[in-house]
Amino acid sequence: MPKETNKQTKLSGTTKKKTTKSSTTKATKPKVPLKINTSKLKIGMTVKNYKELCELLKQDFIQGGNARKAQLKEFECYFDWEKSGQKFIITDIYDTPLEKDDKRKFGNNSIYAHCIEVILLQYLSKQDGFTSTLTKKNWWELLGITNHNYGKTSEKDLIKLDQTVTSFEVRNFYQRCNKRLEQILFSALNNLKSRKLIIYEPETVIVEYDKHGNEISSIATDDEKKLILQTERYVLHTEMGYEKMFQVFVSGRQKEYYEKVNELILDQFGWDHCYKQLKIIYTPEDIKEALPETEIYLQKQLLNENVVTCINENAQSYYDKCIEKYNKEVFGNEEDYWGELPAFSMENDKNVWKIPDTYLTAQSILTNELIKIGHKDLEFSVEDFIKSNEDDPEFSF
Repeated sequence: MPKETNKQTKLSGTTKKKTTKSSTTKATKPKVPLKINTSKLKIGMTVKNYKELCELLKQDFIQGGNARKAQLKEFECYFDWEKSGQKFIITDIYDTPLEKDDKRKFGNNSIYAHCIEVILLQYLSKQDGFTSTLTKKNWWELLGITNHNYGKTSEKDLIKLDQTVTSFEVRNFYQRCNKRLEQILFSALNNLKSRKLIIYEPETVIVEYDKHGNEISSIATDDEKKLILQTERYVLHTEMGYEKMFQVFVSGRQKEYYEKVNELILDQFGWDHCYKQLKIIYTPEDIKEALPETEIYLQKQLLNENVVTCINENAQSYYDKCIEKYNKEVFGNEEDYWGELPAFSMENDKNVWKIPDTYLTAQSILTNELIKIGHKDLEFSVEDFIKSNEDDPEFSF
């Protein structure tokens, strides 16, 4: 934002201040970014082009040049997007506008990275060989980011936890968490990679069954990856009408997507299903040398507590934004009323959706059940974790 400066006039090496009628000057408020109304945007929404985006935001359409670049910079303070040709796919809408060049949209991952690095180095230092491979969700559990229930407890069972937990609550929980947890994990991995302690690479695993019903797993070749990629693109774009996987998760249709992909690869290639995993390659001697003398259990607890706090704060922020949007749609601006806002019944307007009053309670229950270590006497053990997942390769990456 531009800063206000006190202008002075220099004359022959001397400085003369401009005179005013009063001996005191009134401080001016710093300029703030132009208010942009994002109420017509939704996460996962596809906007046809820049002109349509301006119309939705009620902003002037600028043909091009530096003025358009400046306008897009302004938009970045209010929401984030990915481009697909001329299309804008909305990936995030901020509860409060960011300052320009604010890095909050990338998440403050540094508070978690150190914890993960210590835990991961400790784990790798105790392994034989120089590689370690797990699915992404298994890495989350191993590192203490989530507990054993995450991604394994069915939606039906989660709804039974409490009357406040609904299908909406569960899907919203995973939509919020998956993206954030992935940012946390890869922030730490990239830190270790930049220190030349590890390299990591994704692998695609193909699962088949022989005539005796025995499972046969193999790492997909480049040709097989190409076939899988073509199938995934067909399901995403042709059958479901989406541009990016992000939209599948936002719409809560990930189960449908994976079922369609697996049906096609079974029909066309004879493979039962496929999944992705993450392989970490390292030098054992360098890992042991770099490992800090830090208590592993303490670091894991600290990390998990930070993640729980992050998830709960995100839920509160989402709830507050939904309530604010609801109040604006129903009552208009609060400044137009004296005293309390007038009562409103959802029976009078079926077109206005209100987030459940029990939303925060339900999200807290899900956080305790799926994220918090130690909840209901859940104890973590690397050995027990590895043993319990030896026969469970179906965690999707």
